[in-house]
Amino acid sequence: MGAVLFVDWLTDGFTRYAEPLSLELRKQGYDGQFIGVYMERDGKSRPSKFDSLIFAGKYSWDARRILDEIKPEMVVVFAHRFFDYMFTLEAHKREILVVNFQHGLYMDKSTISAFNARMAVQLMKRKKEQVRLYSKCIYVMNQNNILNTISTFIDLARGVTIYSYIIKRFGYDSNADISFIFGKYWKDYYENQYNETKTKYYIIGYPELEGNSRDTDGLFCEKIPVVCYLAQTSVEDGVIDKSVLLAFLKILENSLGKFNLILKLHPRSDRDMYKDIIRNEKHVFVWNFPEFPICDCYIGHESTVVARALYITNKVLVYRLHKERISPFEQYSDFACTNSGQFQGTLEEMLSVTKNSNVSPEFEKYMYKNPNGAIKQAAMIIMDFLVKK
Repeated sequence: MGAVLFVDWLTDGFTRYAEPLSLELRKQGYDGQFIGVYMERDGKSRPSKFDSLIFAGKYSWDARRILDEIKPEMVVVFAHRFFDYMFTLEAHKREILVVNFQHGLYMDKSTISAFNARMAVQLMKRKKEQVRLYSKCIYVMNQNNILNTISTFIDLARGVTIYSYIIKRFGYDSNADISFIFGKYWKDYYENQYNETKTKYYIIGYPELEGNSRDTDGLFCEKIPVVCYLAQTSVEDGVIDKSVLLAFLKILENSLGKFNLILKLHPRSDRDMYKDIIRNEKHVFVWNFPEFPICDCYIGHESTVVARALYITNKVLVYRLHKERISPFEQYSDFACTNSGQFQGTLEEMLSVTKNSNVSPEFEKYMYKNPNGAIKQAAMIIMDFLVKK
C-alpha cells in the first residue's frame, strides 16, 4: 500500500489544505495512507482524518530516515522553507514525486528572498527554535558534512538571494515536480523568485473563495457599521517585530465606537496581543465560526484571506505593516493605507461609502475562483500522476 506524505511546520497547517485534499483523494479512489510529518510541535489543532502523524524530532529532523521508513509515493510541501527543500531533495534521490501546494501570499519585495547577518540576528532573537530547525535541515541537505554546512552558513551571512543560492548549491532537484498555485501571476513569480523553471504548474484557484459565509446581524446592540479585522501571523512567524503590530492594534482600539469590530483571528494567533481590544465587549466580537463573516467593511494586511473580502466588497482597508512587504492587494483596494498617519482619514472615507463595487477582473490573476473547486481539481491532477507511475 502506498502513502502520501504531507510536510508542514505545525499540525495546524494540515487542517487547511492537506486534510481536505486527503479527503478528496479518498473520494476519487486513492487507497493508500495519508501521513503528516510536522517539524516543531503540536499546534492548536490536528487533522482527524490522517492515518498517522509523525513528529520529525523523533527522527532528529532527518528527512532521509523518515522517507526510508515510510517509503511514500508522493511528498506534498506547502512553502519554500529549508525543511521543504530538505524533503524535496531527499525525495528526488528516491524517485518520489514532490508536489508544492501554495499556502499563502508572497510579496515581490519579501525580506525572506535576500538574507544577511543582520537579518539572521533578528530572526534568532524572535524565532530561536526556527533557527535551530533550519540549521539541522541545512546540515542534512549537506549530507552531514560539517565543512559544507559551515560554508553554507558563511554564504548566507554574507548576503545572498536564498532561492538562487539553493539552486546553485543543491541543483534543480530542490524544486517540486508539480506546483499548485492560486492564479497565473504566481507561475512567473515562482519562476523568478524561486528559480522553479523545471516545475510543472497548475492553476487551481484559491480554495478559501469557495467557503460558506455567515451574517453578523444581531451581534451588537449599537447600530453602527460592522468592520472585520482579518488577523495574520506575521509576528508569530517572526516576520515583523511584535511592537509593530501592537502599535497598529492600539490605533484600531482607539477607533472603536465609530464601528463595531469582528475580530477574525488566525488559528495560530497569539491571543495575548489582542487582549486589550477583546476587553471592549460592547464593540468587539471574537469570531469563532467556521464561516467567513459578512460585514460592512474589512481591514487587513497581506494575508490571503483579504482576497475573500475583496471578492465581497470594495470596502477593504489594506494597511501596510511592513515597509518592505508590499501586498498586491494594495493595488486592488480603494482604501490602501501605507502608514499610521493615513489610517484615520482612510478609515473614515471607507465608512462613509454606501455602495459596494466589485473587485477588478484582473484580480483573478492573483486569486482565481475555481467554479469546479480548487481542492477537487488538485486531487484529480494528483490521481492522474499516481495512476501513470
